[in-house]
Amino acid sequence: FWEEKQRKMSPPQPKFNFSIGNFFSFFLSQSFLKKAIIAVLFLSFFLYLGAEARDIFSPPWLYITSPQDNFISEQSVVELKGKTEKESVVLVNDKNIIVDKGGNFKAKVGLRPGVNVIKISAQKKFSQKNIVYLRVFFTKDY
Repeated sequence: FWEEKQRKMSPPQPKFNFSIGNFFSFFLSQSFLKKAIIAVLFLSFFLYLGAEARDIFSPPWLYITSPQDNFISEQSVVELKGKTEKESVVLVNDKNIIVDKGGNFKAKVGLRPGVNVIKISAQKKFSQKNIVYLRVFFTKDY
C-alpha cells in the first residue's frame, strides 16, 4: 500500500523524445521558416536604417591637400586646397567657401607676420562639424 501511494505522489517524469529527424522537422516547418524570414527582414531593415542614420549624423571627412601644417611661407597670401564629402558646407576662418561637385575646394588666405592659425570646418546638413586647424608661419621679407 505504501509503495503505491509513493508512486502516485511522485511527479511525472518528462518524456524527451529527441531525435535528429524531430530536430530538423522543427526547424524546417513552415511556421518556423515564416518567423525566421520575418525576423531576418526586420533585422536587415533596422541595420540598414542604423547605417543610414550614422551616415547622416556623422561629420564629413575633411582632407587638406595644401598647405601642410607648420608650413613656412614667404608670401602674404597662401592658397588653401582640400577635399571633403559632396554636399558639405566648408568654412575657412568662418567664411563660406564654394565646394564643387567632386567635393574639392580652394581659398586664398591672407597671412600676418608670424604664426597664423587657419580654421577649416566642414559640416553636412544634420551632422556635427569636422574642424581642422593649420599653422602657417609667414616670414616677411624686408
